[in-house]
Amino acid sequence: MQTVPPKVVFMDNSITEGWMRNQSYFFKANRFISGGISGQTRAEMLVRFQSDVIVLNTKTVVINAGEE
Repeated sequence: MQTVPPKVVFMDNSITEGWMRNQSYFFKANRFISGGISGQTRAEMLVRFQSDVIVLNTKTVVINAGEE
């Protein structure tokens, strides 16, 4: 069975983690993935980019990364 890739993956820290917690239906209904992990640095996000974005075969990623 072939898996349909998500439309968008959001890479972030606590911001999108909160979005998913408070608006989970919106993410599920639109095939969006929240890659928000509270407290993550840009370097930590880069380490998981392969498994959280590339492997999912998504064509769009939104990266929100602030100061460390």
